[in-house]
Amino acid sequence: MPGVPAPNLGLKKAKLVVVEGGSGSLEFQFNPNKYSVTRSASWNHAPSSAGISEAAAQYVGESSPSELKIDDILFDAYEELMGDVSEPVKKLLDWTRPTQQSIDANTPQPPILKFEYGGNPILDDFKGYLESVTATYTMFNKGGKPIRAKCSLSLKSTKKLGKKAQNPTSGARETRRTRMLIDGDSLHSIAYAEWGMARYWRGLAAFNGIDDPLRVKAGMRILIPTADEAAALS
Repeated sequence: MPGVPAPNLGLKKAKLVVVEGGSGSLEFQFNPNKYSVTRSASWNHAPSSAGISEAAAQYVGESSPSELKIDDILFDAYEELMGDVSEPVKKLLDWTRPTQQSIDANTPQPPILKFEYGGNPILDDFKGYLESVTATYTMFNKGGKPIRAKCSLSLKSTKKLGKKAQNPTSGARETRRTRMLIDGDSLHSIAYAEWGMARYWRGLAAFNGIDDPLRVKAGMRILIPTADEAAALS
């Protein structure tokens, strides 16, 4: 029928699968024409010191959860005798709500879903909650039942809900730059070189657990915090 794509016979069907907070899945009637993945990161650009044109960017972490958007998911029951697309759409809408089990436990949480479609490695580790569903009903039978609908979804990635978040300073230490001291270096000189603020030496010392800044010596390797962390600890 014009305007409706033929089912992808013999091809792997895309689907959403509940992986945490319950069970269930929804196989798409037609594979999506496109989907997009968004990930953003925060980088700190410290002020450069005299004689240095640019300071190296320091990775702080992801600034927001990764997002998966799937557009124009088509559900069509035009050729079915008792066609009705309200059930699969209702399942999507229900997945935006907290599960009954989590409500009973006084910790309302949505089900965590995984999008399965082909072999894209970017999707392999993506698990998230359904943040929004937009359903547009475009055709109805004589009794008013919807027999065709298009849906657009937005999923936000999440670590296991309920897991205590790490302190941002301690949790990201493995991503920090390090610097080896050479002859003539001091915490004051490193603070000035990194951020243009010699007074941030206190934050540098606190971040590295250094009690006596006069005892640092050449060959010692220290972690470099962000400018905001150094300022907060100074």
